[in-house]
Amino acid sequence: MKINEVTQKNELRLGMTRNVYAVNEKGEYTKVPEGWESEIIMCPSIEEIFHQKARAARQHALSGDTSPLAYYMSLRLMDVKDLARAMGIAAWRVKRHMKPSVFDRLDERMIQAYATLLKVSKEDLKCIREDI
Repeated sequence: MKINEVTQKNELRLGMTRNVYAVNEKGEYTKVPEGWESEIIMCPSIEEIFHQKARAARQHALSGDTSPLAYYMSLRLMDVKDLARAMGIAAWRVKRHMKPSVFDRLDERMIQAYATLLKVSKEDLKCIREDI
């Protein structure tokens, strides 16, 4: 963003500003006070960030780097701590279950608990279809 593109509208912050970095005429980064509006325009939506993470997790699961659990966790906007808390188990166990070799050995009771919590079938949780 160039210096002249930084918005100075400050209606929501009641006169408060913060500094951001912008490119000056020489092509160097400099601190420039900015208002709230430019922050909203420049930041990607939270929803888009989660969709990007879910797509990346899906690719990792399809390539065998992680278990399908990582993909469905991202799809449901959860992280390891959220899933562990909802499952009633320690976070280190969820991290461990994200390894394909460990996930493949989980018993049916644990798979069903994950599937119920993540709102998918056991079959979908065990294997991600490539055509979706």
